[in-house]
Amino acid sequence: MNNTKIATSLDDTHGLRKLILDNPDLPLVIFAGEESWNGEYSYNLALIEKVAIKELAWYEDLYITKDDFRDKMYDEHADDFTISGVLMKEELDGYVDSIMRRTEFLKAIVVYVG
Repeated sequence: MNNTKIATSLDDTHGLRKLILDNPDLPLVIFAGEESWNGEYSYNLALIEKVAIKELAWYEDLYITKDDFRDKMYDEHADDFTISGVLMKEELDGYVDSIMRRTEFLKAIVVYVG
């Protein structure tokens, strides 16, 4: 039996090792997609989809990436900047930009599991 390769493992760990060695002070965060657990066992072997350094925001009791946070702010506030069915995009952009400037983001090494 060959124990050096598992079908769902990260085949080349060089990238992950380099991220950790180059950024030893960053936390390691695991994001697991809903497909990573089938509900039958306590733990399931899941596919590691990618590894990256991301900026995270704490929002509604969970961490989300900076890009997802920005998208969420647009979605949540678009109605506030819509008059007679017309979106006032520049005003919404400015409002979301001000939220982004006030939000604290944590830099982390993120492992995406699905």
